[in-house]
Amino acid sequence: EPYNKILLDYNPLAALISFFRDALIYQKVPNLLLLSSWIILGVVLSLVGIRTIYKYENTYVKVMR
Repeated sequence: EPYNKILLDYNPLAALISFFRDALIYQKVPNLLLLSSWIILGVVLSLVGIRTIYKYENTYVKVMR
């Protein structure tokens, strides 16, 4: 039981689904702190990934068909 709670609390997709469900079915405002923290984390990780791809784009072989 505690394992399921950990998975649901730290899974961003589960949190987004829960937020949408609560808003649409129960007319509840989502937890804005948690939602904004997932958005900020997503943007930061995306920027790090994009920067890494551009940094190493000339060092790996690109397959073109």
